[in-house]
Amino acid sequence: MKATEEITTQICDAIPELTPELLAAVLNAAGEDCQILFIQGEGQQVIKGKTHYPDYLQVEITDPREAMNLAQQLLNACSAAMDNGGVLRSPVTLSFAGQALLSE
Repeated sequence: MKATEEITTQICDAIPELTPELLAAVLNAAGEDCQILFIQGEGQQVIKGKTHYPDYLQVEITDPREAMNLAQQLLNACSAAMDNGGVLRSPVTLSFAGQALLSE
């Protein structure tokens, strides 16, 4: 797991004893052999009458074959839901292999 330069600066400014190198080491250790579980819709907050989601997931796929595979998984799940009266039999689960990057 990595943090962008902006996030690293914000964290290190908030904790003066923390250096960018130490933060990188902590994130590398925390990211080893782990998974990030992102549940759509969880973490919702209503602030001043507006809905906010502090956890935002953006996935960048550069390989067109991987992108097509993901699209096919989603289409298959939607097709199955339509055949089941518009109800998913189980939540759609997508697995991504790559690197997590903390950013704003």
